[in-house]
Amino acid sequence: MDACKLDYTGFDTFSLPIKHSSSLTSLTINKCFLDVELLESLLSRTPALVHLKLISRNRAFDSIFDGYNWEQFICAKLPKLDEFQFFFSFIEETMDYFGILNSIITSFQTLFWLYDQQWFTTSAYDFQSSTFELQTTTIRTVGPTNSIKFAVSALDGTYHFIGPTQQANESNPENKNRDELKFSRLNNAQHPMNEYRHDDFLTYFWRGQSYSVIITCFTNTNDEGKIITLAIGSTVHGKMIQIPLGQYSIAQNYVKELEQIFDAELKNLLLSIYNEQKAAQQ
Repeated sequence: MDACKLDYTGFDTFSLPIKHSSSLTSLTINKCFLDVELLESLLSRTPALVHLKLISRNRAFDSIFDGYNWEQFICAKLPKLDEFQFFFSFIEETMDYFGILNSIITSFQTLFWLYDQQWFTTSAYDFQSSTFELQTTTIRTVGPTNSIKFAVSALDGTYHFIGPTQQANESNPENKNRDELKFSRLNNAQHPMNEYRHDDFLTYFWRGQSYSVIITCFTNTNDEGKIITLAIGSTVHGKMIQIPLGQYSIAQNYVKELEQIFDAELKNLLLSIYNEQKAAQQ
């Protein structure tokens, strides 16, 4: 047997599906509820494994979220592993989401992850569900797209907010071709610890013509991380035009309200850009 796919693992030590050393080269576990000890026991029996895919949602926080532990285990037990995809999540209500995200992602920023294997990861915190997520960038998962997440990339260590529209587009690539407003991510810049900005390239259509502009989303959190201040803006002829979107508590459900405000203020921003460009031409 070269490949194995499991949709549920509720096994104990005596009922693991692989009891002896196996020549298995591909293993996928879509609903993994094994604790780390049992999971390592299972994987230790597959030394020839080349491809591994694991999905484990809403589990207890354990060393499965520890990149250092994975690095040691893979080097010792899975020397032939070439492709590793995973999605892990756990629920925890906390105000220290920044600190937890940072501690998780740091363990996946070693030479082993970034250079030797080039398995790149992201970690995110979903404010609505109080869920921490950790995943490789090559995996695609289907989940709620109506929430706002605070995310960090192991590749460059930058933090950014992911909004509902962006998640919907990323989960369904066809949506990108249906919208009149098309965003392409440019970069994320980290400023002081409680200030963040995210730049997107916006293409819009007006009276049969295509226009492009860089839109910057500004996010500022208070010292306790409970209040988020949002704004959007763009630089025109060296002048930053910035429009506030309001202040929101992470305890409130502000997604729908923010979507409506964003749509309205984005139009106002585009109008302001047009007026500024028109004034500069006179």
